[in-house]
Amino acid sequence: MAMTPEQYQQAGLALLPIGRAWTRSPDSQLGKLMLGLGDELARIDTIGDRL
Repeated sequence: MAMTPEQYQQAGLALLPIGRAWTRSPDSQLGKLMLGLGDELARIDTIGDRL
């Protein structure tokens, strides 16, 4: 089953180093970037499921 963009966002944010420069908030600029990447990864994941 394919992951959602939000699940990919959370997974990406969890991989960041610990520190003040690496905010893990989904509403931050970095969180929005991870959500954009998650959109593409979820699209690819869905295509893989269809195959």
